[in-house]
Amino acid sequence: MAIDGLLQRAVPYILAALITGLAAVARAALQPLLGDHYPLATFYAAVAVIGWFWGVKPAVLAAVLGYWVGDYVFLRAQPYEPNLAILELAVYAVICGALIALVYGVYERQRRLDQALIAHASAHQAQKDAARARDQAWQRLEVVTNTMSVGVAQCNRDLEYTWMNPAYARGIGVDPDQTEQIVGRKIEEVLGGEVFQRFRPYFLRALEGETVDYEGQVGTGVEPSQWIHASFIPIWNGAPLPNGWVVVVSDLTQWRALEDQLRDANRRKDEFLATLAHELRNPLAPIRYATQLMKPGSPIEVAADARRIVDRQLAHMTQLLDDLLDLSRITRGVLQLRRERLDLRSAVQHAVDAARTLAESAEQTLRVELPDTPLLVEGDETRLIQVVGNLINNAIKFTDAGGTIVISAEVDGSTIVTSVRDTGRGMSDELLPRVFDKFVQGEPNAPGQSGLGIGLALAKQMIDLHGGHIEAHSDGPHRGSEFRFMLPQVDELPAMQNPPGAGNKLTVLGADRIRILVVDDNVDAANTLSELLKMAGYQTRVAYDGRTAIEMAELFEPAVVLLDIGLPYLSGHAVAEHVRSLPWGLKARLIALTGWGQEDDRRRSLKSGFDEHLTKPVDPEFLLQRIIHLTHGTAQLGD
Repeated sequence: MAIDGLLQRAVPYILAALITGLAAVARAALQPLLGDHYPLATFYAAVAVIGWFWGVKPAVLAAVLGYWVGDYVFLRAQPYEPNLAILELAVYAVICGALIALVYGVYERQRRLDQALIAHASAHQAQKDAARARDQAWQRLEVVTNTMSVGVAQCNRDLEYTWMNPAYARGIGVDPDQTEQIVGRKIEEVLGGEVFQRFRPYFLRALEGETVDYEGQVGTGVEPSQWIHASFIPIWNGAPLPNGWVVVVSDLTQWRALEDQLRDANRRKDEFLATLAHELRNPLAPIRYATQLMKPGSPIEVAADARRIVDRQLAHMTQLLDDLLDLSRITRGVLQLRRERLDLRSAVQHAVDAARTLAESAEQTLRVELPDTPLLVEGDETRLIQVVGNLINNAIKFTDAGGTIVISAEVDGSTIVTSVRDTGRGMSDELLPRVFDKFVQGEPNAPGQSGLGIGLALAKQMIDLHGGHIEAHSDGPHRGSEFRFMLPQVDELPAMQNPPGAGNKLTVLGADRIRILVVDDNVDAANTLSELLKMAGYQTRVAYDGRTAIEMAELFEPAVVLLDIGLPYLSGHAVAEHVRSLPWGLKARLIALTGWGQEDDRRRSLKSGFDEHLTKPVDPEFLLQRIIHLTHGTAQLGD
């Protein structure tokens, strides 16, 4: 690269030498015509050409070379006269100097003109580039602001709009396509006098150079309850004071509504936890008192009443926990229905029988109105009993003593309508739309019946899972309420098959000498269950951890194992898998008795080899029925 540059700079001087040589040749060629006159004539032309095209320095070189060649070739070729040589040199120098000066002047003038043109072109290009960049920046800004959900507008010192984006236009009730009509108009004219006066102090502070914020409720004719956050940011244009401001407006209406919802949810959560603690403590007090009445020496009648109190309160606590678990399962989408064709009259009657004692204690009348013909639906009978029971319990809670609760069901076209009507306190227009929401509670008529506010929510979601519909009606406070749910009617029930062993009487007497192993790390629970089974005629053994359970099972070879899941050393699943690996264990009946009641827990129990999965606390009569059902015909007897 350095050599190329050197050669490029040397080219004018090389050309100067070559052209000077050509001038010498031309002078020699003109010798016959010019003779000894004008020996340096052609060299003037060489200097002029070199100067014009390649500049002053090559022209000076051409002048020096031309005089040197002309002196030695043409001046000295004639009789040499020093004075003439000096004169020729002087004339040559003057003419060449004039030529070079002329060339330099023309060259310098052209150079300056070129520089001026270049500078002008550069300035023009810079202006074009700046304008293009400004246009592009404005376009980008416009694209961004036009797509923003935040409102942005610009105003001047005359309190006029100079620009606004579509979001701001929508916020003040202006068609975004008509914003040109707003530009140049007074803020007061656009927003109205009331809103303008409210924000005028903020405008003035922004015009004094202060960035100010406003957050609050504002009515612009679009949403009178709209909440906004507005920032007023001053803008300068080289003057001591701002020439206007930019306002950025964020709509906080939804956020405020969400905050209110969260506050309400938090309040309801606190209320729910307080209610839950209250509802769980309430049964504990009578249970604690009743256990004192069942001590040895208590009258038989008192002890019997105490046992009934314990049973009733435990049933209440169990219902509370079951409702909570069911609600959680439905919310997470893991509750599965065991669908079958059934007669809805049976589910209604079971629910009524279960609630009758509570109604009698509240001095209320339960009346059932069912048709003589079957009401056939497809669903989970246990869950439908739960739905009807929740509706009846709700009616009992909100009905005075002496009131009446009517439970009815009928066919309406292709739909079966089940109704629970009461003569209780009714519902207000404010409560009616929210009555099926979770944790929504009314004020019960009787003390001690507050509940958790989930019974009706659970009923609604259960009916939704069945593909039905539930609704509530009330003519107002103290005028009673009615809850109705509708389910599709199905065809007749298929012919019932006799179950295995049908016709054989299953009684506790069949428990004689059948061995049962009870495994639970709760010593009191294991021992009391063992005593209960002994009273029913079973032989029992008790283990309190997983390792002991395996050792005792191998020695005892029980027909039934009542097995907790969360055990020390080895889990109930591990114990069940080990029992199933033993020769006699294949015929044993394994029942999980555990506090883990989710669907995943049930699936894991079945996978581990359990025959059934029951959630604590289990009704003793129900447990005995399941054991009798599972062990009917069992040949494993005691010694």
